[in-house]
Amino acid sequence: MSLNIPRVKLVLKPTPLYKMVNLSTDLGVNLYIKRDDLSLLSFGGNKLRKLEYTLADAINKGCDTIVTTGSLTSNHAMLTAMAAKKLGLNVVLVLRSREPQFSRKVKGNLLIEHLLKARVEVFDVGKEDVNIAMKEVVESLKREGKKPYVLPLGGASPLGLLGYYDFVYEVLEQSKNMKIDFDYIVFATGSGGTQAGILLGVKKLKLKTRVIGVSDGTLAKYLKEKIYTLANTSSKKYNIGVKVDYNDIIVDERASFGGYGKFTRELIETISYVVKREGILLDPLYTGKA
Repeated sequence: MSLNIPRVKLVLKPTPLYKMVNLSTDLGVNLYIKRDDLSLLSFGGNKLRKLEYTLADAINKGCDTIVTTGSLTSNHAMLTAMAAKKLGLNVVLVLRSREPQFSRKVKGNLLIEHLLKARVEVFDVGKEDVNIAMKEVVESLKREGKKPYVLPLGGASPLGLLGYYDFVYEVLEQSKNMKIDFDYIVFATGSGGTQAGILLGVKKLKLKTRVIGVSDGTLAKYLKEKIYTLANTSSKKYNIGVKVDYNDIIVDERASFGGYGKFTRELIETISYVVKREGILLDPLYTGKA
């Protein structure tokens, strides 16, 4: 059931869903992949379904500048900048630099942000203190006469997660056409919004599918509390009418490979194995761990 809430169009839906034949044979399971990396914008990924709702909200509120945060390599920050620019909005990225595993060299997502002419503000803070820096930037923008709209880490908000509430309906329709039922939906989880949205959709549709988030290195205890709050706040605010319990929330830490942004030989070997067998290149921060 589609929610009557404004959205902009950033994703070509439905995104492809198909069986990974070689991996299924190797592992002795029926393994399917949902290609949310394929979208209207380069690189795609889970952030765009959330941005469809939040950027529409920003436009409807008359905001002219999007402010968000992440690490120096943040996919969310880069895709927010790309989507905002496409929609004619200014963007300020408040990036934290305290994680020693990430370089300040202008490459990867940082290079794309510079090509987009996004305003990038780098602060020597950790994840726990970056919101203070965000508030400083927002107040500065207001003094400049701007009307900022703030997106939290990963775009994980009660509104944004509705992108993945819709996702469940999309998967259900595709699975009916394919005459299959999924036992599990598995994905990388870091800021909690994707998992909260999928859980709401699964609960609303009364599906037996288990929803498993594989931690990117974030502590499971913290993630479960955040997912619980996000899901139930969204359900109440947008009249979805279901409640997510703590027992519904599964966060698996076994494949975090030393923590956020940490790479191990096992992780690199997994990424190499998947690309050789299926031609799918996973990323080391998120999908490689899931």
